Amino acid sequence: MASRFIHIESPVQLLDCLKAWNKLTLKEKFYAHYYSKACWEGSKICYFQKSYESPGIFLLLQEIFSVPNISQKYEEAGFTELDIKQFKAYAAGIYTNCGNYLSFGDTKIVPEISQEKLDALVSSVNSDRVAYIWNLIKNVVYDYSPSRRQLGFPDKGGVTSYYSSNITSQDAELAKNFLQSVNLVDLHFNSRLWKVGDQYEIRVASKSQHWFENLGEYTYESKRFKIVNGDFSVFLARVVDNLADTLPYCANVTQEKMISEYIKHFNTGNIVDHKNAQREWIKDKGPVVETNIGFIETYVDPLQIRAEFEGFVSFVDKETSEKFHNLVNNADSIIAKLPWSNVFEKEKFQAPDFTSLEVLAFATSGVPIGINLPNYDEIITNEGFKNVNLGNAYPKPKAKNLQFLTPEDVQLIIDCYFNSETIAVATHELLGHGTGKFLIKGKDNTFNFDTNAINPATGAVIDSFYSHEESWKSKFGEISSAYEECRAETVAVYLSCFPEVYQIFGVEDFIRHRNMTWLYMAYQGVKGLLYCPESNKWGQAHCCARYMIFRVMLEAGDDFLKVEFTDDGLFLVKMDYNKIESVGMAAISRFLTKLHCFKFSGDVVRGKEVFDKYSAIDELANRLRQIIVANQKPRALDVQCNVNLEGNEPVLVGYEESFDGIIDSFKERFPVYDEEMFACWDSEFSSNKS
Repeated sequence: MASRFIHIESPVQLLDCLKAWNKLTLKEKFYAHYYSKACWEGSKICYFQKSYESPGIFLLLQEIFSVPNISQKYEEAGFTELDIKQFKAYAAGIYTNCGNYLSFGDTKIVPEISQEKLDALVSSVNSDRVAYIWNLIKNVVYDYSPSRRQLGFPDKGGVTSYYSSNITSQDAELAKNFLQSVNLVDLHFNSRLWKVGDQYEIRVASKSQHWFENLGEYTYESKRFKIVNGDFSVFLARVVDNLADTLPYCANVTQEKMISEYIKHFNTGNIVDHKNAQREWIKDKGPVVETNIGFIETYVDPLQIRAEFEGFVSFVDKETSEKFHNLVNNADSIIAKLPWSNVFEKEKFQAPDFTSLEVLAFATSGVPIGINLPNYDEIITNEGFKNVNLGNAYPKPKAKNLQFLTPEDVQLIIDCYFNSETIAVATHELLGHGTGKFLIKGKDNTFNFDTNAINPATGAVIDSFYSHEESWKSKFGEISSAYEECRAETVAVYLSCFPEVYQIFGVEDFIRHRNMTWLYMAYQGVKGLLYCPESNKWGQAHCCARYMIFRVMLEAGDDFLKVEFTDDGLFLVKMDYNKIESVGMAAISRFLTKLHCFKFSGDVVRGKEVFDKYSAIDELANRLRQIIVANQKPRALDVQCNVNLEGNEPVLVGYEESFDGIIDSFKERFPVYDEEMFACWDSEFSSNKS
């Protein structure tokens, strides 16, 4: 498991977008300003989705850092310089993860500074509000007992606030099956599940409790269910208001329609309106200011079906985007190289908009480096999607942080990282997430595929498919996110063996860049052993995915990939690059074929068998994990810019790359104490205290 502390030496990276900002028109700057405000106000929902105490921690920190003479308060509390660093490190971790569980690992963040010192700081601040919040949460903030260390259902040794504290994993499965029975599986995206008395409440996020057709009471398997809306209404009212403020600054009619559909969705919670917004979004090709907002990714929910709030604003990098457009234009010929048959691929590739962007605001619990949206299967399959590369969010590798590699391999990664990783992200998003055809039996009992076709993963006639009311998420459930990330990552590894992909990006020395892609994937698979042995659970979908690929490469044999333990108690990951095409490619091809065909035929039995085999932690992985944890390097944190209005002009504000920079960015982002957020949290926390 990752360290429970945010290391005081953790590097901080500014998502610098000044160059792109300076190229915007005044109209575009206003659009970005109001849209980013909508995103950040909505991001307060993420704290409620992380843990019951997370909103309280956020409010506590905002209040403490608003004290004008905070340095004096540190002194009165007897803080040393180390105490101050540890407190600021904890605060920076809370802000960048939207709560006290890591977005990359799902493990708990605990203050390294002692509870007694924070008690003293609270006393020195001398605020009734601060004291009230601290007295409610301080015990759970420091509680690192096994049942508090990891996100997950309480009956499986974890913590989750997508569900009331009296909900079990069995209750959640029952509610999932209920929504499927009434053909409302999409309501998972923007809802939480509460149990009130003997009734289950599916609480849909919306500004108000306006009627829409699915609200009301139901009975399923002798249990009472009620679908209500109005969850998170305080925050979504602000989202709606700020989105409305963007309308005069939209670049075109498509953006106006998109914003109007978002507003309808956030007003009532009706997911149909969000789908319509996403339809308009994919039509808005190549905007200068690229955005998205909603309940998007399902990584945090232990059942992997309820989504976290997310909103982003970014600016196009035209020069880099041209390379991504070239990849899109060549997609058909590259897809033909993938190892599955035509029956498992769409008849016509829906060429998406694929741009490279500079992030202004990415308001959720972690900033990715690439995105494929929307997350609605039927829209992706029938209408299309978009890919974005977030160029200023890429980490900057340094030799001192590249452990467990030979000096030659460290240099290989440093030399080739940016180009290789950019191409890997591009193929992961466009040709990983963007490929595949779901095999479905429709309402009229007709099939959208040749039922006599052979499944290349089994060598036999296709014997599995989706019924019309089933979806990928509902069928594969808890393993769906890690499984899909593994499929997309494996596509990126597979396609790295074709020089024409590198030619599209103008990258020379194909062999070195290919070698780096394969080595770095295996290396990440080892370094990312974010696995919780207490709960027998992976903490991050991408880490699980890369570990599975590492296992496949290791299993390929013939000393293609090796782990050598060294006399200093460490180890080295070594790859024989001469065997990539002869040994590695064959193993990856077989693995990818299984992942792809089992996903798109809805074969959860065979798919889970493959997933369980390669995600299992064996004796070697446990040994590696112990060494990694003992020698762990701190992970970088992001600090994001703000936009402030000065006079009648939006002005971009950047921050120093430090914990103080992160803290200052949140102070300026939310300058007024949020009384409504406090009222929501106080009521909810009191009803869910354990």
